[in-house]
Amino acid sequence: MTEDWEKDKWKTDGAMNRVLFSNKYKDLSFDLPDTGHIYYIHEDDIVFRRHYGWVIFAQCNMTGFEEDEVTIFLALILIQKTPQIVKVMHPEEGINYNRVLDLNEENE
Repeated sequence: MTEDWEKDKWKTDGAMNRVLFSNKYKDLSFDLPDTGHIYYIHEDDIVFRRHYGWVIFAQCNMTGFEEDEVTIFLALILIQKTPQIVKVMHPEEGINYNRVLDLNEENE
């Protein structure tokens, strides 16, 4: 589903817009009907094209196939038609997830 902020920002370059689009589309996938293959979207695959707005250079799941460039709105239609894989992270035993990470702290 296209959100209101996307309609305003899809033709505007900028770091904040890149973060917004990356956060929404990264780690999703879609089936590209032209090839019949599944394409995956990584955070760095979302770029701004001067005459096209924000586009995605999606990576094919099959070796030997090049990335494919699609607009945000085409990707959105294809993503909605493709079942998505949900990643579930399990905590590791012995790690305290309730404490704040101190980046200055040395690894033990």
